[in-house]
Amino acid sequence: MQESSTEDALYPNQAFLCQRQEYQAMMQYHYTRYNTHSPGLVSRDSVRHQLFHLWMRVHIWVELWVAPDAASRLSADDKREIIASLNGFCVQEGWDSIHRRLPPTARIEMAKVVAETMINQFICTKFLDNSFWFMDAKLHATDRNGDAHFPQRFQYLYERLKAVEPMDAAWLKTLTVQKCNELSFFGSPPPPTQLARHTAAHRTALLRSYGNELLERRVFQLLLKDEPRKAQRTQRDQALRSLLEHAAQEMIEADGGLYANLVVERLSDLPRTFQHGSDRTRLHGFHLGAMPGDGGRILMVTRPGIVFTDMQSLSHWNQLPPWRANAAEVLVAAKGKKAQAEWLAITTTTTNTASHAEDDEEDAEEDEEDDVEDAEDGDPVQEETYESGTSPE
Repeated sequence: MQESSTEDALYPNQAFLCQRQEYQAMMQYHYTRYNTHSPGLVSRDSVRHQLFHLWMRVHIWVELWVAPDAASRLSADDKREIIASLNGFCVQEGWDSIHRRLPPTARIEMAKVVAETMINQFICTKFLDNSFWFMDAKLHATDRNGDAHFPQRFQYLYERLKAVEPMDAAWLKTLTVQKCNELSFFGSPPPPTQLARHTAAHRTALLRSYGNELLERRVFQLLLKDEPRKAQRTQRDQALRSLLEHAAQEMIEADGGLYANLVVERLSDLPRTFQHGSDRTRLHGFHLGAMPGDGGRILMVTRPGIVFTDMQSLSHWNQLPPWRANAAEVLVAAKGKKAQAEWLAITTTTTNTASHAEDDEEDAEEDEEDDVEDAEDGDPVQEETYESGTSPE
């Protein structure tokens, strides 16, 4: 039998046999993909800690600049407008109905709860719903205006690619985010490429406009302290702008560093009721001293859950399981009349509670009806299994 040449030799592949030249091309392709991650790859621990500190920074800003008595100054129309603006993060019911079912501390600090949720919702809308928000979308080098709709169009293309090849979509998105926002060594300015420099200039202008947009929202202004001195207002506004810049940078580093698709979990993405032990939700700090039982209805998502899916291992190119960077933080109603009465007892000394005592009793009965409805519906909790590490939370 005549010996075959080296070029005709067969090499095993995962699904078929291939010739040597094809095998070498395949390995070179994997080698190239493996090496394109440098220097943008970030660790999961880094992403988790960055998100934790971001949410803490939002909470601190709210503590400093939101008026504790803001809720008492709101008209009925104001309250309706605020709740409507939180669609996706808060049940769309009346302000007073929601207020009555919150844990005691959250009732007293409802303005702060709403403001915190509003800022986190804004961060999600601007920096997470569209991974390509920073693109200038110029047609050519001298194009000054670009295309304001291009990031949405590119996002739509990415979503369609993700439906067909999710891991390839994750790779495309990651490299695009990385290269557009590339930093010089040690992060010092200016960025190393013309693309990164143009993106940085456009991103700075966008962040300035985003800060103005949030500060000029009427529903947001209603919650802020009346600062008579201009210096205090300037300090407050600058702190919020700095917070948004920090949020943008953290989201870019996460979205452009994990070679994965990012999923945001809002109210509609979570089970209707709270279950202890679930990795999808965690209780807001205002539940301290008023822990809900299993089955209490989730009223508000003060910060969203964030999950990374379709991750590819950079060592063996296999798909990794989804990883939850943080659970959604929620405020939950007490389940049943007895639990509601116990929460009411904690706040009987507050004016707020006294003025709503009669309504609270009615609402406890409404909650009881909700419990019966939940029992009839079954309301199964859809638990998804995600990898999650130890969180600093």
